[in-house]
Amino acid sequence: MPEAKRPLRPGVIGNGEPVPSVTGDWPGSVLAPVGLVSILIPCCWQLEYTMLCLPSVLRYSRSPYELIFVDIGSLDWTPEYLAGVADAAPVRVEVVRTPTDLGIAQAVQER
Repeated sequence: MPEAKRPLRPGVIGNGEPVPSVTGDWPGSVLAPVGLVSILIPCCWQLEYTMLCLPSVLRYSRSPYELIFVDIGSLDWTPEYLAGVADAAPVRVEVVRTPTDLGIAQAVQER
C-alpha cells in the first residue's frame, strides 16, 4: 500500500527545511543589494503618461538605481520635461534622444 502523504506544516518545504522568508534569509535574496539597477523608460508622444510614471518609479524603486529615458522622436514637450527631470531627480538620470520614431525595439538598443 502506498505511503499516505502528510500535510505540510506552515513555513516548511516538503523536505522539512524551513521556508526562506522574503527578508533576505538566503543567498541571492531579492532584497540583497546587488549593484546599480538601470530602469529604462521609453517615451514617445505621451508626456502625460511619462509624468504619471516618474513619481511611481521614484517612490517604489529601491536604491541604488538610475533612470534611462529613451525619447523616441517626441515633438511634444517631452524633451523639455526630461531635461528638467535630469536636473532635479535625486538619482542619476540619462536621456537618450533619437531624431525619429525608431520603434520601441530599436530605441532601447540605442542605449
